[in-house]
Amino acid sequence: MKKNLIHQILFLLCIGGCALTIIIASSCEDKTSAQVHNPNEPITVTNFYPDSGGIATQVILNGENFGTDLENIEVYFNNKKAALVGSLGNKLYVITPRRPGDGMPDDGDPDHDQVEITVKVGEQSAVYDKKFDYHIQTVVTTLCGRPGTSGVKVGTLGETEFLEVGFLAIDAEDNLFVCPRELWGANKLILINEKENQSSIIIDNAGQYPLNQPCIIDNGLGLVIPTDGGNTFWSVNSIDFWTPRRRDYMAADGEDASKVNTTYKHSFAYCELDNHFYCRTKDANFFLKIDGKTGYAWVIEVGNNDLLATSDCYMTFSRKDPKKLYMAFTNQHCIGVFEDITDPTREGNFRIYAGDKGRAGHADGQETEAQFNSPRQLVLDEEENLYIADSGNHCIRKVTPEGVVSTVIGNPNSSGYKDGTPEIALFTEPWGLAIDSEGTIYIGDKDNRCVRKLSIE
Repeated sequence: MKKNLIHQILFLLCIGGCALTIIIASSCEDKTSAQVHNPNEPITVTNFYPDSGGIATQVILNGENFGTDLENIEVYFNNKKAALVGSLGNKLYVITPRRPGDGMPDDGDPDHDQVEITVKVGEQSAVYDKKFDYHIQTVVTTLCGRPGTSGVKVGTLGETEFLEVGFLAIDAEDNLFVCPRELWGANKLILINEKENQSSIIIDNAGQYPLNQPCIIDNGLGLVIPTDGGNTFWSVNSIDFWTPRRRDYMAADGEDASKVNTTYKHSFAYCELDNHFYCRTKDANFFLKIDGKTGYAWVIEVGNNDLLATSDCYMTFSRKDPKKLYMAFTNQHCIGVFEDITDPTREGNFRIYAGDKGRAGHADGQETEAQFNSPRQLVLDEEENLYIADSGNHCIRKVTPEGVVSTVIGNPNSSGYKDGTPEIALFTEPWGLAIDSEGTIYIGDKDNRCVRKLSIE
């Protein structure tokens, strides 16, 4: 148990940097017998390293009498609880939480806060004399997977491997679902529990057709996933302990079965107004509305609105206006918006939201000036900022509610694999995006065969 803990810490610290690896490795030499907490003795805190950083910074806290029972230990940066990865009794390994500052920096710099670190063990607590210099930043790290792997493996996050990583989804409990892509192979659905440091297989063999962009349903408890093949989709739900169900939707009474029977459905999007999920299949200038409980599907005609039917299409409904649908058109290199799904045939309901239809490129600025290159999965944050996996540009883009397009992270002129800040981070064809309850964005970095974690402040 102790050896496995040390190995996990070493793996995670290797991701963060060699300096932290040296620190923890040296501790293993002189403290091979991890300390048990003595409740009759006080806990003491001495120092920590590094003394500054931002969200998701990996920090070593030194002291005595911490013990090794992680359920008995809590670490706070001001009043925000930090993620505790491991303890050797005299050293804690933690990851800084998002924006723990009080907004009143000691030096007058609005991008910095002096943050108090508190360690609690059982009923005891201690505060470090020195404060942590927290600064606002954007950074990407690798959650699991790595380039060059040849198959799917599950276990700890350090052991997890993928083939190509496709699309993602996050449920109400912040479980992350990953759809690796294995064309003509045994496609799978992987569940990532970051808090437990574990991955597991939910669908072991979905068949030869890849699982495409899923959507969360049932108040965050369930998931439905389209495939390229026919009317087939998959569903899982926490109520059923994630038991996978292969299903096929069918034409509801009075509907045109020839339109309902489709292929190449690249995404589902859940509508809170009617509790149905929608898709726009390739080569179809209409939507399908599907009842997840019965499997019945209805054709939603859109009148003269042009849904760019020849393009792959990825969709998500607005968080603030649930009748509004955002759409990424991969082959047309642009983002569209369908303003009112409740009045689908209304003239002018669909418009290009950002990008230059039919023209691939990279340009930031106002939506009419911006350019994309094969955009795919897209997600919204609480402020209705739209984030897009701009796969052909190897970067993540953002569109504000005011229509301003920017590059959040990644280099449109260079693919590769590198963690870090926007100035240095690299991706290779990111396809998938998902956002958790804290606003952290997860990226399916397809050709790097890994899931990346983007912390934005």
